[in-house]
Amino acid sequence: KHVEKDKYKGTFDLTIKGVTKQVEIPFTYTGKDNEGKFSAEFKVNRRDFGVGTNSLILSDDATVFIEVSLKEGKGKGGITSRK
Repeated sequence: KHVEKDKYKGTFDLTIKGVTKQVEIPFTYTGKDNEGKFSAEFKVNRRDFGVGTNSLILSDDATVFIEVSLKEGKGKGGITSRK
C-alpha cells in the first residue's frame, strides 16, 4: 500500500524458527533507470516466534533490517527479468 512519496506498507508472512506470522512492514522503494532498492526496518517480538524465554537482560523486541537491490536484465530468450 502506498503511503506517501517513496514510502509503502505491506502485510507479509514472516517465518522464524518454523513459526509463521503475518506482519505489517513499512518499507521504502527508490529507483532510477533500470535499478531499484527496497529498504525496511521493523520490530518483532522474538518470543512470538519461540526465540528464547523471558529474560531480565535480553529484550523481547528484535529489530529486523532488510535491503533488496534490483537490476533489470535480459533473461534467456530476451525475456526481461528482475534480479
